[in-house]
Amino acid sequence: MKNLNTFLLILAFSLALLTNSCKSTVKENHEVSEKEVPQPTPSKEAPITSSKSITDIVANSSDHSTLLEAMKVSGIESVLDEKGPFTFFAPSNAAFELLDPKTKTFMLNPTTKFQSNSVLSYHLVSSKILPTDLKDGQVLKSKHGGDLKVVFKDSKATIAGAKITSEGIEASNGIVYMIDAVLIPVVKK
Repeated sequence: MKNLNTFLLILAFSLALLTNSCKSTVKENHEVSEKEVPQPTPSKEAPITSSKSITDIVANSSDHSTLLEAMKVSGIESVLDEKGPFTFFAPSNAAFELLDPKTKTFMLNPTTKFQSNSVLSYHLVSSKILPTDLKDGQVLKSKHGGDLKVVFKDSKATIAGAKITSEGIEASNGIVYMIDAVLIPVVKK
C-alpha cells in the first residue's frame, strides 16, 4: 500500500509539473506580438517540389484567388501551363487590395486583356531561378521586357521592391515565389 501511495504522489507531482509547464508555454505564445512573428524568407535551401504547373499552384492557393482571376482575364494562365521553364512572382490577394481600386478593376476587366497581360508578364521570367540563384543586385529580365532587380537586406529578399514572402515552390514547369505587392511595369516614354 505504501508503494502505491508513493507512486500516486510521484504521478500527481509529475502531472502538476507538466500542466504548469504547458500553461507557461501557452501564455508565452499568446504574448508574442505581430512584429515578433518571423516572416518566411527565401533561403539557400532547396525549394518545395510539386508535380503541378505554375497555374495549378496558384489555383490551389486560397491566398491567390484574385491573381488567378487576373491570370484568366489576361490570358497568361495558358502561358503558365506551358512547358517553361519559368519563374513567377505571385502577388497575394492582400497585394491586390493595396492597389488603387480603379487599377484593380482595370486589371480584372476582360476588355483590358492586353494591359493585364502586360502587368502579369512583368511578374514572369523565362527561366527557372532557384533560391540559391538569387543574388543581391541581380537584374532579371521579365517576359514583359522590363527589369526586375533583386535586393537582399537583413537576409530578406525583394524583387522590384516587393518582398518575397515564401520559399520557392517548384512547379513542373518552373518555380513560384509569393510576393506582397503587384509589380507595375515602368512605362518608358
